[in-house]
Amino acid sequence: MKDVFTIGEVSRLFRIKSSAIRYYCDIGLLKPTYVDPETGYRYFSTAHFEQLNTIKYLQTLGLSLQEIQTFVDNRDPVYLLEQLQAQREITRHKIRELEEIEQKINNRILQIEDALTPQHIGVIQEKFFSSREIVVLRETIPSGADLELFIRMLENSSKLQSAVFLGKIGMSISQQKMEQYQFDSYDAIFLLVENEVAEESVKEEIPEGLYVTLRFQGTHVDASTYYEQLIQYIKQKHYGIIGDSVEVTYIDYGLSTNANEFVTEIQIPVKNS
Repeated sequence: MKDVFTIGEVSRLFRIKSSAIRYYCDIGLLKPTYVDPETGYRYFSTAHFEQLNTIKYLQTLGLSLQEIQTFVDNRDPVYLLEQLQAQREITRHKIRELEEIEQKINNRILQIEDALTPQHIGVIQEKFFSSREIVVLRETIPSGADLELFIRMLENSSKLQSAVFLGKIGMSISQQKMEQYQFDSYDAIFLLVENEVAEESVKEEIPEGLYVTLRFQGTHVDASTYYEQLIQYIKQKHYGIIGDSVEVTYIDYGLSTNANEFVTEIQIPVKNS
């Protein structure tokens, strides 16, 4: 049996990088049994093996090297228990975040699959929507305007605290302007959000209810013709418009460079007259 081991040998035994072992020594987390005064080579004994196992184990659990060093120096089970309990809460929080991200990914997959369904294009439908939470910026925006500046203004005003799949950007025309067949500009830009934390002053709710909808290939620039079709349908059905429009582009420049693949849906809230 060997009495001492080089850094390279310990590295291979524990599958730890030699540079990491040297760093442990430099910060005092690991103290060699012997240092050759001529070569500076550091040697370790089997007494270090348990300590290295402990370091690897606690790192796997997410403890910092400083926390590990405090435990190694004091060997206090109460301290370790407190650190593990704290790390458990951090881990639970990460799990909740990952579950939310998974749900957003699932939602986005369903949205894209639905948007790619050709039989939905150009067909006026009546749909019931549950209430939807949005953050909104009320500005007069010409239909052909570059939306990037307004999107940045919206994000900054809402102080959103999440950057993962924030949601779908939408536009809105007021009930009054729709009734007057004015479709050349929008009255608001909004973001449909999913569990994000935002400033309460810019948060609103799109009410649940019946919406007359029409999905078309194109963007907000192409929407006016389809608004006219929807208004005609609403009149034929003797419905009344009861709120602002909800206009969302499901496939846009963020998903495709081919403008022929863009898909936008207009939703107008209605009720029986």
